[in-house]
Amino acid sequence: MGHVYVDSIIEGKDGATKLKMFVDTGSTFTLLPQALADDLGIMLLPGRKQTIELADGTRKEYPVAIGDIEILGRKSIGERFLVAEVGEPVLGVLALAALGLAVDPTSGKVKPSRTWQARGPWEARPIA
Repeated sequence: MGHVYVDSIIEGKDGATKLKMFVDTGSTFTLLPQALADDLGIMLLPGRKQTIELADGTRKEYPVAIGDIEILGRKSIGERFLVAEVGEPVLGVLALAALGLAVDPTSGKVKPSRTWQARGPWEARPIA
């Protein structure tokens, strides 16, 4: 299938930016580079860190942050990110699931996995 990228909007208290994110279905969490998190004012949760195991088996601890993410017109407010030493933003499966999205293995594209309904400017949720 190759590498999958998706257009997204990441938003923090100091602004928003459009960017392509690498979609990693083997990553639980969405990872943002420190410089991007700083530029957007992505809010770090004081004292909150998450330990993750990398593909090579090593374990690392990263600060937990909160921001907004939008992909394919679906927006999640207060999504959890890890601020990590990554060369590019990585979209993990928790954010994909929160947005009702999945990677289509036949096309290599991110597509809706369920219907989605906006309930107001601050809340969106899937239709059961």
